[in-house]
Amino acid sequence: MAGVSVDRVYAAWVVTMLGYEFYGVVAVSEDEVAMDDVERVHVVARAVALPPDREMLHAVPQEYRVDNQRGISDPIGMAGIRLESEVFLVTCDISASANIRKAVNWADTVSRNWFLTSGGGEGCID
Repeated sequence: MAGVSVDRVYAAWVVTMLGYEFYGVVAVSEDEVAMDDVERVHVVARAVALPPDREMLHAVPQEYRVDNQRGISDPIGMAGIRLESEVFLVTCDISASANIRKAVNWADTVSRNWFLTSGGGEGCID
């Protein structure tokens, strides 16, 4: 033993990850896009049925569209009535995730964040 007490960790593990692209669409609540609209479109894009053996780990916005204008990275403040978001969902195997969480708990630590790696330079999308 190193004689060091660890109470918080950043956990990283190599897992087989699958990524999915999903889209969300909402009506803009006022005449310009607000943070509330962005949050709502993220909720809609993440509301998907994943395979029963998969768990969503991250939802990464890729692009926004306001009234069919593409390539927008930050729509807040733009005029429009329709907001769309393309979101990349990163998932992993539920069993692998549960086992890592158990190992962290058995070690009497608290995970501050989870990091995923594809290992050995392999791509993270099958």
